Amino acid sequence: MGCSGTSIMDEKGRNEKNSNLKRDEEEEVPEREVDQKQDQNRESEPMGDFDYIEEDEEIIYNLNLHILIKNLESKNIEQEKIQNSIKEQFNNIKEEEIKKDEIIEKITNIFIEYLKPINNKNIEKIKNIMISIYENSQKPKDFKNFLIDGLENINNYKKIKVEEKNKIDNFIIKSLQKNEKIKNKREELKNKYKKDNYIINYIDFTKIVKENNIEMDKLIFEYLLYKMKCGLSLDGNLSLDNLNFKVFIDFLDKIEDENDLKEEKSIIDKNKENIGINLKS
Repeated sequence: MGCSGTSIMDEKGRNEKNSNLKRDEEEEVPEREVDQKQDQNRESEPMGDFDYIEEDEEIIYNLNLHILIKNLESKNIEQEKIQNSIKEQFNNIKEEEIKKDEIIEKITNIFIEYLKPINNKNIEKIKNIMISIYENSQKPKDFKNFLIDGLENINNYKKIKVEEKNKIDNFIIKSLQKNEKIKNKREELKNKYKKDNYIINYIDFTKIVKENNIEMDKLIFEYLLYKMKCGLSLDGNLSLDNLNFKVFIDFLDKIEDENDLKEEKSIIDKNKENIGINLKS
């Protein structure tokens, strides 16, 4: 369990346990079928189209679920596994017999189990997310379906081989290489977040993306978020929505070393379904 990534730079050694990153790229994982319709829908969404307007409750629900998904991906949790765990809680129970507090507690515990070790603050956050989703649902089955449908977006990045991960990294570098605005902000951002041990929250990072017009294929960006989530412990001082900004800074630094970066082709067709995502050049 776990994922590989870039460890957080911490000159004072305040956060060493959060940079204990594991490498398991070579481990084989059974293939999962890719829902082509879902895949196409995700491809059509422009990267960087982040709407985090607090007044829009539906956006907040989706945002919170997306944050949970990135945490699950960092633990290499398979989509079907957690979906089945949720479905089991609703099996053989008539909808009219479902009690709000009980079902929220059961579903919250599922997420807790998959995200362990986890502290009380993050447990409370998960519970509040479940409460808000449930209260926005018309019926218990709507609550279940919202979670099941949302969890379709989980990617198991352990399926990607090392050489393919290198190609994706090159896609990210190329995208940043074209953006003079973000390149000029590199030192400013580095100095700003260095004092915070390179920890940034999800919303602040998406604001940086929007303000600097960073553009890349949405699924490549999802992989970037996954890498920024990797290695961050949930049982210390960090929150569900924290990301490792050092990963992003490292990509900016690599631009200077990649002047002769060659154009990479898309991952060959036969590998697209194996890794569960569709990569574009």
